[in-house]
Amino acid sequence: MDGIWGYIFPKKLTEREKMLKVLAQTPIFEGFSRSKLVRLQRILHERRFRAGETIFEMGEPGVGMYVIVEGEVSVTIVSELGEEEEVARLSQGQTFGDLALIENHLRSASVRAVTSTQLFGLIRSEFLDFLSNDPALGVEFLMRLLKMVGDRLHHTNRELVEARSKLHTLQNEIKANVDLLQLVSGGATPLEPIKPK
Repeated sequence: MDGIWGYIFPKKLTEREKMLKVLAQTPIFEGFSRSKLVRLQRILHERRFRAGETIFEMGEPGVGMYVIVEGEVSVTIVSELGEEEEVARLSQGQTFGDLALIENHLRSASVRAVTSTQLFGLIRSEFLDFLSNDPALGVEFLMRLLKMVGDRLHHTNRELVEARSKLHTLQNEIKANVDLLQLVSGGATPLEPIKPK
């Protein structure tokens, strides 16, 4: 259907077209031509998870990255006190687990589906084969991936500097309050009187 009939009776997107549309709107694939997206699409695997289902656990071997097509996931870590803490909530178009494409490492966080979730997975071994078979596109994708990882690291460094600054301020406030408490309770050493010159 063309022209006005396409608006009156819009085509239902096929799974392949839906996949290409999501990829085109995902920051790491944004700006890729349709032909490049079609080539990348061939190495992606669809996965579906029910609400509450675990996608992967912290400490498991990382095998690949995921793109969220539909739904929402929660990224959690276990604190030093053994408590689970949510560090991120991700939704459509966002990616996670991307470091597994670059190196073999254990997952640094757990990821669970918050709602019914559809993902596209990119497995490391298949990505490495893709790099060999389509090096130009593989390297272009890899450069985008490295830029994304670098941006996250830059953001994390900024947050670390801010957290250290807040901690330093808090430590100074605590010290001042302890000194004041000691002074009020009489436990502080009195100041030396100023001797006239």
